[in-house]
Amino acid sequence: FLIRDRLLFQFESRKERTGQKRIERVGLNVAKNLGWGISVNPFNELFCVFFSSIVTGKTVHEAIKESDERYRQEVLVNIADCMVKCVENGFVIRDPNFWNILIDENGDIIWIDTGTKKTLSKKHAIKIINRVFSGYCTPDKTFCDESIALRELVLGRLDCATNSPTGKELT
Repeated sequence: FLIRDRLLFQFESRKERTGQKRIERVGLNVAKNLGWGISVNPFNELFCVFFSSIVTGKTVHEAIKESDERYRQEVLVNIADCMVKCVENGFVIRDPNFWNILIDENGDIIWIDTGTKKTLSKKHAIKIINRVFSGYCTPDKTFCDESIALRELVLGRLDCATNSPTGKELT
């Protein structure tokens, strides 16, 4: 796999950069990309490098752990709106967990793990979203309620085109 993937230019940093460009195109915030490429270190199992700017803020995990219920709900709604916007534009964010999303000092959401997957339809997107969120309830139940709430917000917005942030009809 190692040599084949390098020869075919299929490595995680390229996929990450592609996802970052998709997310930027729909108007969402991401950490600025400073460079990416192939690692020549044969012991680097990902065989790639990805450099991004330093972004200050708190992870969603930290922000909602330290906040009240109203703020927690506001953050979940904002993330759900971002995710629906992505689906409306033909892709989903592959790993929208609370450690991969930052909230900066202005309260803006910044996506730091920008892996995406193209979707064929709203039904396909829903299937991926269900699969993604199924793994977020950890054995100790940390943020299980928030993960379920976010999943339900996203699916609820996908079910009703009138609730979509941009008003686009989803098919």
